Amino acid sequence: MAVLLVALPVASNAQEISTVVRGTVTTPDGGPAVGELITVTDTRNARRRTTTTDANGKFNVRGLGVGGPFTIRVDSSQYEDALVTDVYTDLSSAANFNIVLAAANEQIEEIVVTSAMVQTAPLAIGPGSSFSLEDIESMPSIARQIRDVIRIDPRVSIGRQAGGAGSGINCLGGTPRANVMTIDGAVASDGFGLNQGTGTSARFAFPIPFDTIASTSVEFAPLDVQYSQFTGCAINVVTKPGSNTFHGDFVYLFNDESMTGTKLEGDRVSSDPFEDTNW
Repeated sequence: MAVLLVALPVASNAQEISTVVRGTVTTPDGGPAVGELITVTDTRNARRRTTTTDANGKFNVRGLGVGGPFTIRVDSSQYEDALVTDVYTDLSSAANFNIVLAAANEQIEEIVVTSAMVQTAPLAIGPGSSFSLEDIESMPSIARQIRDVIRIDPRVSIGRQAGGAGSGINCLGGTPRANVMTIDGAVASDGFGLNQGTGTSARFAFPIPFDTIASTSVEFAPLDVQYSQFTGCAINVVTKPGSNTFHGDFVYLFNDESMTGTKLEGDRVSSDPFEDTNW
């Protein structure tokens, strides 16, 4: 037996490197289902988190890896068990579910529910944008830099210096030195200001493999005591939690003057010999 369950995201702490699944479990007559066992499983690596519903039938499971899919299992001693599948989460919201248990029936082993995310809640403590794994994978980035993803937000621009050099991340028109970059909660900013192109302490490339990024967000002026060390924007990067399947990627990108045009809007531009490689 399968039905469609709509999951409405609600605002959560945007600076966190994990995500949240919460909800309410009710009995067939609409009352709260108290003391039911809730198990949330990350199907990528079989990690499980368990809790029980409180006096109002509510549950809240924190510290989950970003992405998914997750499953939510309700083990009930009085009613039919319920299994919610295909649950996905991101940095900017917590998946919220209303699960209605069915009356016990010996012919039914459990009720399987398919969830569907229908919207993304905005960040609660300030203006900003969040980008999921699907956004990152669909956004072309020859340099394989997170700046090519967050630039979708109109408040972010990629600065250029004289002669076309430089590619610093400018938020709300501010200098790249005013930003902070965190990777899984650890500050990775370039405090001295020489590596504006990456926004981190790495000189030419992003300090972690681009394919390990699960989600990212950029936040402007969040009024919360947990933020510090910036006046421009906070760029938060979260890596994938991994899975039980061994896999890897190899990427090689090459460009030189023979592959580059020599005119821009009718004007001739620099065509000096060069080679750019990224692997």
